[in-house]
Amino acid sequence: MYLLGNFGVELNTFAATITAPITSLMLGDITLQGFPFYAGNIKYHMNTPVPGRLRCDEFHGIALRYYDEDNVSKLLPFEPYETDIKEGNFAVEVICSMGNALGVEYLAERGYPLKPQGLCKAPRIFVPV
Repeated sequence: MYLLGNFGVELNTFAATITAPITSLMLGDITLQGFPFYAGNIKYHMNTPVPGRLRCDEFHGIALRYYDEDNVSKLLPFEPYETDIKEGNFAVEVICSMGNALGVEYLAERGYPLKPQGLCKAPRIFVPV
């Protein structure tokens, strides 16, 4: 059975407790921030004062998608996960794996062996000289 909705989950070994909805995330593993079994996408909103080249070095997921200020998107499916960006607001979306939702196997003593998901480090922006 799968339970879908707007809520967080707190894990204690095998005990899963539904919590209040998560309203914001920090950079890092979302499985430790109330989303242990999440299988959707996570969008991180940012801005840059200058145009340049965006590079995402550290994330856990299947691929990335970049959105510019006009919501035009570009899939970044392969390393080096780079794209040219314009000045202004943008978003980077991590396309998460379904593994924690569909393929979780448990270990009797340690709990669920979750795989990390999310943007672990802020993207770097290289500015042409």
